[in-house]
Amino acid sequence: MTFKSVALKALLGFTIFTSSFAASSATLRIGTEPTFAPFEFMNNASGTYEGFDMDMIREAVKRMGHTPELHQMGFDSLVPSLRTNSIDIIAAAMTITPKRQRAVAFTQPYYDAGQGIMVLEANRDRYVDLKTLEGARIAVQIGTTGAEMAVKIPGAKVYKYNTTNEAILELRNRGVDAVLLDKPVLGYFTVVNPRAAKGMVVQPGVFGAESFGFAVNKQNTQLLKGLNEALDAMRKDGTYDRIYAKWFGTTERR
Repeated sequence: MTFKSVALKALLGFTIFTSSFAASSATLRIGTEPTFAPFEFMNNASGTYEGFDMDMIREAVKRMGHTPELHQMGFDSLVPSLRTNSIDIIAAAMTITPKRQRAVAFTQPYYDAGQGIMVLEANRDRYVDLKTLEGARIAVQIGTTGAEMAVKIPGAKVYKYNTTNEAILELRNRGVDAVLLDKPVLGYFTVVNPRAAKGMVVQPGVFGAESFGFAVNKQNTQLLKGLNEALDAMRKDGTYDRIYAKWFGTTERR
C-alpha cells in the first residue's frame, strides 16, 4: 500500500469520525447511571429518568436543536462507552479530575460538590471525619470520587458497590461502618427514603471540594462548544437557578 493511499484512508477515517456529530440525526445519546438521586434516577411511576442532571442536559440539548436519547449503564462503563462513540455525552454527576480529563473532554462545571459520610446512629460520635475512618470498613460506589478518597484512608477496608443504594443497604445491614459518597446524594436519600434511612445519619462535614461536568469525546469539539454555550445561556436567563431550586430547594449554589 502506497504512502498516498495510507494517507487518504487516514484522512477519510478522521473526517468521518470528527463529522459524526455534525452529520448525525437530531438525536444525541446520553449515557447515565440512574441510581444517584437527586442528580439522576428512575421514576418508577412514570418510567422516566429524572433529576438535576437530567433536567440540565435535556434543556442544554434542546437549546442546541437536538433530542436526548438516554442510555443506562454502569458508572464505570461510561467513559469507555464515550471513547468508543457508543454514546455522545456523559451526564452522571461525574467529577472533573485530571485523570478523567486525559480520557475525555469536560464542559464547564455545572455543580460544585463534596463528599459526605453516612453512619449508623449508634456511631454518630465515632466516625465523624476522614481521620476517624482510619481502620474502618467503608462502602463506596465503583468509579466515584468517594472510592478514590476511601482507598487513601490508612487501614480502611473499602467495599465497592455498583450503585448508591447497594452501598447504603450494606451500612443498614451493618456490613460496613460508613458510606463515603457525594453529600447531596446521601442527604437526598434520607429525605425521600425516611424508612430506609431510619437509624442512619449523614455527618455535617463536607470533604474534598469537587466540580461536576458533562463529558464528551475529546474529538468532538463542536459538541463541547455547543454544550458550553447552552450552559452559559441557561445561567444568564435564570434557567439554571430554576432547575437548581427545584432539586435542592434553594438558588444558593454550592
